[in-house]
Amino acid sequence: MGSYSKKSSAEWFIDQINVENAKLLAFVLVLGFIGYHGILHLRYGPDSCNWLLSSGRYKGDHEWQPYGCMLHKYSKTDARRCLRYLAFWGKYNSFAFIGDSRLEQLYEYFIGVLKTRVDIDSSYSTKDHHMPNYTYIDNKLRLSVTFIWSDDVSRTMVEQFRTWQYSDSPPSVIVASTGLQLIKNRNTTEQALEEYRRNLTQLVQPIDALAARKTRVLWKLSESVDTTKIKNDMKITNSDIDAYNRAAVEILQHSATKLWNSPRLAAAAASSSDGLSISPTALRHSAQILLNMFCNDHMNFNDGTCCAQPEPCTQLQLLTFALFLLWLLGSAGAAGAALRAAGAAGALAAYAALTLLCADSSACDEIHSYVSFLPVVGYVALRNASAGLRARSSGLFRWFGSVTLELFASQSHIWLAADTHGVLVLVPGAPVLNLMLTSYVFVFAAHEIRKLTGVILPYAVPDDWRLVLRNFAIFLAILVPIGIHDGMF
Repeated sequence: MGSYSKKSSAEWFIDQINVENAKLLAFVLVLGFIGYHGILHLRYGPDSCNWLLSSGRYKGDHEWQPYGCMLHKYSKTDARRCLRYLAFWGKYNSFAFIGDSRLEQLYEYFIGVLKTRVDIDSSYSTKDHHMPNYTYIDNKLRLSVTFIWSDDVSRTMVEQFRTWQYSDSPPSVIVASTGLQLIKNRNTTEQALEEYRRNLTQLVQPIDALAARKTRVLWKLSESVDTTKIKNDMKITNSDIDAYNRAAVEILQHSATKLWNSPRLAAAAASSSDGLSISPTALRHSAQILLNMFCNDHMNFNDGTCCAQPEPCTQLQLLTFALFLLWLLGSAGAAGAALRAAGAAGALAAYAALTLLCADSSACDEIHSYVSFLPVVGYVALRNASAGLRARSSGLFRWFGSVTLELFASQSHIWLAADTHGVLVLVPGAPVLNLMLTSYVFVFAAHEIRKLTGVILPYAVPDDWRLVLRNFAIFLAILVPIGIHDGMF
């Protein structure tokens, strides 16, 4: 009897590297991330406004990226269109800022985003109250933006919140913040912090009452300072600022207040020239966050998913799911085979090369016509460089070439998101790892689509032309009413 040598562990491992196992791994990854994101939603809730206000980071282009959702960059036109739309439906757009000098900076920047040339339009006005309180009004937009000076959680702030509480028309959004002036004027002791907590407690009941009337109350945590730039006679340290922030979180986290932490994170990486005030970059991002919070759910921008409710399922999606469920539970195929539909992996090197050439999609479209010949010419030149190269072929490139059409057709449905304005995010906060995993899932999902297309094709386009006409009539009977309902015709 002939003997055979047992395969080593390395040989066994190499044998397992095949398309089917790769797709199985992609499927397991998808299931794992479904569970991971399900736990995140159970732990932190499905409201992306909480993520918008609490966390984020700077991207490579120094734009702000919140955790788990996308920001729309509001121009003056976009912002005014949003307010005009809400005013058309009878909403009074009222914003109120109450706090110290840093919040006054945000107030001034915010109205700068909204207003146009004051001198040529009489619908705008600025009312001066007892200085330094201001109110900016735009009658066309039914807009009122008020700033009230309060450098402490004093009687002024408490009484103002109670006035809003019993007002017939409270503000739509209230932004409050204080603490910096306290640190300037007194030592940060446990007694001072306890007094600060006690004063904050007086705000809880009015804030809860306002939130019950659909007013959004944000408490902006104080930004850190650059101690290397501020004057030596100022008794301000970041440890004192953190102590007051912790005291605010301790009291207000149990109320309906939204703790606004993202301006603090944005300002930490974009310090001002004097080290004390807020830099224009941080102010710009804070104003954009406010506009995204207030407008996204009404404007439905494709790249503005923060604070926007998910779109309802369409009739076509429900029909597709019903047919899939019928097939899954019927005799058309085994459940085990159905659950092997898989995912994808990726063209990381090609994507990295593309991002080096263009910064955004418009730049990519602009250069594509001029550089698309380079890989073709390079391949032809390399292929014919020598007889040795002509005798070789790449199984990897051949495999990718077999699913080129599926990769192109499915990228908008699997790898990209928000109508191509973003990418699928499986691992928030880790963009490189996310790119690798989503690309992996994407590539192998495209391969499975090609396989399924080959199975379905004989039934969808049979050899008998009469059956082809029948299928086409069924196709029109299903899709045309749906298209009419969605306004396509």
